Amino acid sequence: MILTEGLHTYTHSGHRTTDTKIINLAVNGVTIKFKFSYEAFNAGENFNGEAYDNANHKLNPVFNINDLGYDRECNAYAIYTEEELKGRIATLTREGIKFIKSLYQY
Repeated sequence: MILTEGLHTYTHSGHRTTDTKIINLAVNGVTIKFKFSYEAFNAGENFNGEAYDNANHKLNPVFNINDLGYDRECNAYAIYTEEELKGRIATLTREGIKFIKSLYQY
C-alpha cells in the first residue's frame, strides 16, 4: 500500500478557510484517488473524504468529520489563527488517511 499526495490547494481569508487535497492510494497495483475537503467559516466546519469512481467519473462520499471521531467546531465566537487552522487540517488529514487505509487492509 503506497500513499502519495497530489494536488493541494489552500485559501484563508477573513473568517473563511478552505483546504483541498488529492490523495492517491495504490493498492495491489491499482491507484484509488481520494479528495479530502476542509472548510471552516463563521460558526461552522466541514471535513469530508470522497473516492473517485473512475468507471462512472464521479466522487462518492467515504467519510466525514464525525466518522473520524471529531466534532464540528461550531462556536461563532471562536476566531482561530492560521497556524491553529493548519494544525486542525493536518490532524484531520492524518485521521482521514488512517481511515481510508483501514478500508483496504485485509
